[in-house]
Amino acid sequence: MAHTNFGKLLEQSKQLNNHVALPGIPTLERTIDQIDSRSKNLLKRAQRDGGAGGTGATPVAVDTRTAFLLANRGFDTDKVSNVLNQINLARAFEPLEGINDTDIEKYLSNEHENIVSLAVDEGKRQTTQSYEDAFESAMHRDWATAKRRIFEELGQHQARSVPSGAPTIPTRDTGSFASMLNANGAANDGDARGRTSIDPKLRHYATIVKQLNESRRQKRDFDVIRNFLYATASTDTSAQRQLSSCWELLFQMLGGKTGELDQPGRLPLRERQFFDLHRDTETEDAKRFRQSMVEGARSWLEEAHSSWIVNTVHKQHGQIGGMPTVHQYVEEFLRLRFFRNGRWVPEWLELTDEQAPFWAHVYMLVRSGAKSEALNYIQQHSAFLAQNQNVRGFENYFRQWLNSPDGRLPKAHRDKLLADWNASVRNIAQQGGDMFKYALFKLIGRCEMNVKTIQNVEVVRTTEDYLWVQLMLAQENVYEGDTVHDRFTLRDMANGMMRHAGNYRNPVAWFNILLACGEFEQAVADLFQSDAYAVDAAHFAIALAYLGILRVPDASETHSGEISISVGRSTLSSGEPYDYRAFNLAHPLQDLVSSLKSTDSVTALHYTYIFGLLSSQTSATAPDDDVREQYPQLAHHLIRDVISAAENTDALIGSVGADGTNTTGEVEKFRKLVHLPTREAFVEHIIVQAAKEADTRGALSLAVNLYHVAREFGRVIEILNKQLADRLRQPEFVTAGRLGGSENVVELAAQVLEHYLANPLMSSRIDEVERNTCGTLISLAHFRENLVHESQYLQALAIFYGTGLFPESTDQAEIAAKVEAFKQVNSQILHTVPPILVEAMEVLQKESNKLRKQTSGYDTVGREQRLAQFKDRANALLQFAGALMHRIPGDALVKMNRSNTQMG
Repeated sequence: MAHTNFGKLLEQSKQLNNHVALPGIPTLERTIDQIDSRSKNLLKRAQRDGGAGGTGATPVAVDTRTAFLLANRGFDTDKVSNVLNQINLARAFEPLEGINDTDIEKYLSNEHENIVSLAVDEGKRQTTQSYEDAFESAMHRDWATAKRRIFEELGQHQARSVPSGAPTIPTRDTGSFASMLNANGAANDGDARGRTSIDPKLRHYATIVKQLNESRRQKRDFDVIRNFLYATASTDTSAQRQLSSCWELLFQMLGGKTGELDQPGRLPLRERQFFDLHRDTETEDAKRFRQSMVEGARSWLEEAHSSWIVNTVHKQHGQIGGMPTVHQYVEEFLRLRFFRNGRWVPEWLELTDEQAPFWAHVYMLVRSGAKSEALNYIQQHSAFLAQNQNVRGFENYFRQWLNSPDGRLPKAHRDKLLADWNASVRNIAQQGGDMFKYALFKLIGRCEMNVKTIQNVEVVRTTEDYLWVQLMLAQENVYEGDTVHDRFTLRDMANGMMRHAGNYRNPVAWFNILLACGEFEQAVADLFQSDAYAVDAAHFAIALAYLGILRVPDASETHSGEISISVGRSTLSSGEPYDYRAFNLAHPLQDLVSSLKSTDSVTALHYTYIFGLLSSQTSATAPDDDVREQYPQLAHHLIRDVISAAENTDALIGSVGADGTNTTGEVEKFRKLVHLPTREAFVEHIIVQAAKEADTRGALSLAVNLYHVAREFGRVIEILNKQLADRLRQPEFVTAGRLGGSENVVELAAQVLEHYLANPLMSSRIDEVERNTCGTLISLAHFRENLVHESQYLQALAIFYGTGLFPESTDQAEIAAKVEAFKQVNSQILHTVPPILVEAMEVLQKESNKLRKQTSGYDTVGREQRLAQFKDRANALLQFAGALMHRIPGDALVKMNRSNTQMG
């Protein structure tokens, strides 16, 4: 019976796949164990995908308040929860229709759709996350920048009050056109700024920047490293002394020798001397330049180590005799360091017959740069080397390495050294051998370059030691047979060092390391991040830009706020990627200009001249002239800002004498440094643009002075006419400048017009109509000024009729002549007349009524004649206004008629 049941079950199971059975496809036969294993795997997968219930949804308890809210809206919370729990999100990408087990095309098509959908969803998620991260980063960066600028502005406005009794320092030439304007309203919107003291460190640097620009102006080479070194050293602190050594490092990396920095008569490095070598990174000249930087940095580290040995021996009163040699210093240093309690420690030091550590002595000589002395020492101890067969060739290896022109052991000798290395040196650390011997073999033969350090604290004790080892192994000369690990260049070294970024708490030490790696852009960028050294970093960058070894981004990228900007990527000979960085020098320069423009405008200008250097750094790679001129344009904008904030504009932009001659200001003197080849270009891009900006924001005196210096005297009068007309059109007349300015426009205009009329050369360049218009507007303004006090009404009327615009009697011929003449006047006058006519009529009415009430001072005949004159003038003004009906508003005519009626 059981056999029959199992037989039927077997037959039924075979029929389960009839719907997928295809001709020519064999049936898979599985054993009971295979079926059992597959079933368990299927169960595990179902539990993983869908949980115990296999639905893929985890029931979630509904909050009581949620259930109550849904119930009030007519929802059955239990039913909705059950429906939601039945949804299997794990099966969301299963096909709607079943796919036959052997239908590979449909299976692959479904998998492809699933992969695409997942990729799209993942792309959306990553894009959203990247956007949020970038937004947050930009927000924090912008806030940091804004906060720094706020603090800088707050710092500029502190401690500016002048103590009582303090002497006043004159800042203006009282005979100049600008001083005339400033007597009425300051050229910088009337803001009488005090002066604050500049930080002493910045003052020293600024002095050097001025000297640098003067040399550039005169096209003379400037010893930028030596001068900035003196500025750095002028502040005697330990940190500044460390920075001073960084200037010495840079000098030696660029080909300088020890002691040459202060040598009189030495030819200084030229402007942009290394630009092509730093930019064209794959040329043979560029490789030689980088190798020379390696040798210079290594030499600097060796000299520093030699000095440290000497200082250590002297401090510990070592026994070196009266005329010590380098060998005596090294021997005594080793004794002080390794000789304890009558024996040498550590025990692995190999000693000569004289009980002196041989390998340590040679290593210290090499580490101190005394390589020739090291060879002499080796030759003196050839017997010691002969005792060990595997190091007998060391003297020859060392000599070949020392005499090699490219600093690499010739291949034949290196192969022999590698054989000795593998035989007895390679495993010294495990065997307890002398690690100084290990270090010498590794450095001379560049052995096992997959490990680019010496992992022993007695050999590599400091960061400087580690850096020196890296520089000993770095080689720009890559041979064709070199392995990937042997291709270790300065930029490979820099990549390795950059992995330690953030691990150094001393910004100067990290700056030193990056300098030695030739990563000048990243070095100044990281140093700039430290508030204590931001000024130093900016001036290091200026020096590097002058020498042509600082990449800067296009000016269009400077507004990002980033200090270090990636400008390209390449693949090194080792196969490692390398990012080219650029330092956004425009950012610290703008900060310096902003902080100095209110306290020392001349110094601020000198920092704007540095932008000319930045333009030259991009000129060779810029696609067109517009890109090359972006930095000069930024400089022009900053120069105009400095002029606007200055108290004495004559010193900055010059002035025009009474005879029409120009005196040269600071900006024009250095104009060629910011790509302004002619005075015309200087006037167009600096003076006129600054004047337009000043006029736009209502800085009237500044705008007038700037146009005056630009010799656009007619434009000066036009501005004054517009300002006067604007004020005269107002119902309530005010003399102060617009936008809250404090300048008395009427007095300013009167002084300027008088100045021009007294100088025929200037007056001849002004349109006669504009000149006459200015005189008329000034008179009309004086009329309205005299209306403030009743005692000046008659004086006001005299000024009013003195303009010659208005009739004084009802004589029709006179009225007609005045009407025709009035139609020809400047439109600015036309628009100012309506309120003036109303006020004149009111004055006549008030004076008439006042006279009627007087009982003394006039006889009856005289009073009547005077009253008749007032009435006649009032009627004449009313007829005059009526004849100009289309030019006089109706409300003005109504007011005039009312005043005339009230006169009786």
